[in-house]
Amino acid sequence: SFCWPSGAVLSGEENISSPVLREVKFHSVDYRNILHWKTQSHPDGNQKYFVQYKIYGEKHWTTARHCQGITQLYCDLSQQTSDPWERYYARVQAEVSGHQSSWVLSPRFNPHWETSVSPPTMRLNVTERAIVVRLKPPKSPYRRRRGSWISMKKLQKDSELAEQAECQVMYSQENKTSVRGSGPSLTNVPVDEESCCSSTPGDQIN
Repeated sequence: SFCWPSGAVLSGEENISSPVLREVKFHSVDYRNILHWKTQSHPDGNQKYFVQYKIYGEKHWTTARHCQGITQLYCDLSQQTSDPWERYYARVQAEVSGHQSSWVLSPRFNPHWETSVSPPTMRLNVTERAIVVRLKPPKSPYRRRRGSWISMKKLQKDSELAEQAECQVMYSQENKTSVRGSGPSLTNVPVDEESCCSSTPGDQIN
């Protein structure tokens, strides 16, 4: 017979320590929702991990088929948790030498509120008369049925994240500076120099 007293499995004269899982939680950047966990190393060195997930309120767990019997301490659940407004749980079970640990549950996870958005990429184009700054947010990991990427702007509905913003600084002969902004979130919106970018004709651009 087998029992699990204080994290150990006893089988006859053999004493096999069961793997201890801890800190099971999601880390999310740009809606790439990765489940991470930690464990104590086992002398056997042959731990395997099994992951399941479910939406908050559901009774039954769904097996993450790509994270069954894995050896790494993480599982990418981005596609399984693709609704940014839903709330999810995940759980992990460890196995070593044929013996399984108890399931360890993650905290409840909501992608929209808990993901971190990485900084936008910036491209600077300098000419004799203008400086054009283009800002573009990172891509999400999700695609539409036809294959095109779903934008971060689409996922971040309530944020001020723009699909692409463009700022152009024009210098007149009188050394006066004017700023023009364009982009999906800037259409017909006046843009001042301070909110878009700041520069003067005397500044050196490298």
